[in-house]
Amino acid sequence: MARGRSVANHPDIAIIKKMLLSGWKPSKICEWLSKHKKPIIAIKTLANYRNNYIDSKLILPISVYKTKLKEVDVVIDSLQELYDLVEIQKQRIGYLLDVEDQSKIALPDTREELKMLRDLLIKTVQLEMELGIRDKQPIEIIEKRVDITELLKDFMLQKQIMQDAIGP
Repeated sequence: MARGRSVANHPDIAIIKKMLLSGWKPSKICEWLSKHKKPIIAIKTLANYRNNYIDSKLILPISVYKTKLKEVDVVIDSLQELYDLVEIQKQRIGYLLDVEDQSKIALPDTREELKMLRDLLIKTVQLEMELGIRDKQPIEIIEKRVDITELLKDFMLQKQIMQDAIGP
């Protein structure tokens, strides 16, 4: 088999080329392929492919990425933290709604938790738009005051409809 042949025919050749051009070491690429359950390529084969098929002038030094992308890591970590917080808020609200449903009493904490969830979702969408993950044009964030009691009434009505549909 010719050198680099298994790399050239790899289903993720475009990603592998970008990794090599970004200064990834062949061993790190192999780890990534393994971690993501992709077809494995030998480290030596990747090194040979880099040496024979990738123009060394096009490979950017790691210092470029460290200086230009330093803040991106922080922003992406912040986005992941927002996703995690949204999930936690959803769980908290779900619990409070169950308690309200069982006790038939509206809890003041539910309203605050819903407001926090709304704020987290707005921040998440704004950060996604900043990073280019979400398109800015079709979606505009409009802060709209929503009557929480109306939302809760709507929820209770929908829940009753579902219970009636399922039966006793």
